[in-house]
Amino acid sequence: MKIVVRVGGSVVASPPNSVLIGRYADLLKDLKNHGHEVVAVVGGGALARDFIKVAGELGLDEAERDWAAIHVSRLFAQLFVMRLGEAGCGTVPVSLDEAVGCL
Repeated sequence: MKIVVRVGGSVVASPPNSVLIGRYADLLKDLKNHGHEVVAVVGGGALARDFIKVAGELGLDEAERDWAAIHVSRLFAQLFVMRLGEAGCGTVPVSLDEAVGCL
């Protein structure tokens, strides 16, 4: 079975919560160990919104503000990748093709 888990930034990233990140990573590992194909989508929470605000205060345009928020989300996703070790993809996919390649 293919399973997509959305890990909201408001849950694990607002404020950053290592215990919950670890628990979610363990859940993902457990699902994979039971034969499931698992994809996790990780958000950036309040920290991503803080970066959007700072980027706006710097006069950056919408695309640049989005870039900042996306990279905060990717930073949290990278923590999952590292915590998952060999059970994970090894990297945070940045395209749909890369995500499919991880499966």
